[in-house]
Order: sequence, then structure tokens, then C-alpha cells
Amino acid sequence: MNQLYDWDNLLLAYRKASKGKRGHADVAEFEYRLEANLLQLQRELQSQTYQPGEYHSFYIHDPKKRLISAAPFRDRVVHHALCNLIEPVFERSFIFDSYANRIGKGTHKAIDRAQQFARRFKYVLVCDVKQFFPSVDHEILLKILYREIYLAFRGVGDITPYGDDVSRYFWRLRLAILTSTAHCPLITDNCSLITFHF
Repeated sequence: MNQLYDWDNLLLAYRKASKGKRGHADVAEFEYRLEANLLQLQRELQSQTYQPGEYHSFYIHDPKKRLISAAPFRDRVVHHALCNLIEPVFERSFIFDSYANRIGKGTHKAIDRAQQFARRFKYVLVCDVKQFFPSVDHEILLKILYREIYLAFRGVGDITPYGDDVSRYFWRLRLAILTSTAHCPLITDNCSLITFHF
């Protein structure tokens, strides 16, 4: 997976990770020695000696209480570098009506789509998977990830902690598997399903 530590990928990852956050102290510190920091990450990833830092955990209330775990900025650059590579692989497995953390989607488009469905269907199913992130079976998730990533990056055929981009992406993949199996049967004359996961 040489693309992970490719200079252009790491630079793009830095730009994505720092977008809207350049005034934060940890981002400014990383940027002050940008070239040296990216070269250090590149060496560690290439030699497989990279070790993630400790997460900073805190609670938010929006509207319910949630535990958020924030990775150090250096690790967020690595997360974006990884997502740059795996996003195209997994994007094809998400249903059309999944809107969170996807390019060209988002909250406003999800609301627009929900309004379209509201005009067309009589019934709406509103549900939430309680404690979804903490309850994900990591063994199952890792098997799925291994299969999809291994096959995609080995060229073998076509592949049809909450708080950071990578974990949200992986958990969304797991929920996508559930919703893709539930999505088709739920589209009837009276009802449809739209998903917005975090």
C-alpha cells in the first residue's frame, strides 16, 4: 500500500485535516514544520513503525450526551491519508440514500430527499441504533475491512472509537451492510427508507 505514504497523498491529507482548523494550536504547530512532519510520517508509515497517539475524550450534548474521542492532529493526517485511498473502494457499497460524511451529500441533501419521500409516501420509519458505535462487533468489522481492502488493493476483481474520520467511515460501512439488506424490502407503495448516520 505504497500510496498511503506517497508524498502527494500525505500533503492532500494534511490539507483536508487542517481545513477550517488552521487557527488551532496543534494544527499551527504541525504546519510550522510541515515538510519535516510529513517526511517523518512518511518514514514511519513506510517502515511500518508509525504509532498513533493518545485520544482526547470529552462529552458533547447534541441533543443527547455522546462520548467523543479526538485523535491528535498528526494522527488525523494519517486518517485522511487512509480515507483518500479506501473511500472509493467502499463508496460503491453504500446505498444512494445514505448522506453522512459523503462527498456531494450531507444534511441539506438528506432533508431535501426526506421531503421528497414525505410527499410521496404515507408512512415514515424513524429509528436509531442505540449505542451503535460502542456496540459494533470489531471482529466482524475487521473481517469485512480485510476482505474489501485486500481484494481492492491486490487487484483481485471488482468489489461491489467514535470521533475521527476513519472510525466514522468504518462504522458507516458496517451500518451500510445492514441498511443495504433492509433498504430494498422497505421500499413499497407506502414507505421508503433514508439513512443519515454519523
